[in-house]
Amino acid sequence: MPLRSATATLSVRAIDNQRSEAAMTVDMTMKFGLLGVVMEILMARPTMKRTMVSILDGLDQFAGASAAPPVETAAATA
Repeated sequence: MPLRSATATLSVRAIDNQRSEAAMTVDMTMKFGLLGVVMEILMARPTMKRTMVSILDGLDQFAGASAAPPVETAAATA
């Protein structure tokens, strides 16, 4: 992917002794000027969103929180 730069952040916040909330953000800058902006909107954002949802779902399964509500895609913004 023609990225000039990208930074991903995963944050976890305790809600109580049994629950926590995880959020992931990605800050990226594409190469190629206006063409890069179009590529970001059409290709990079949807790809990053799917990847982040997959990572957060995996974290949820690893933590054994299968009874937790599904991960909101709003938390997975690119």
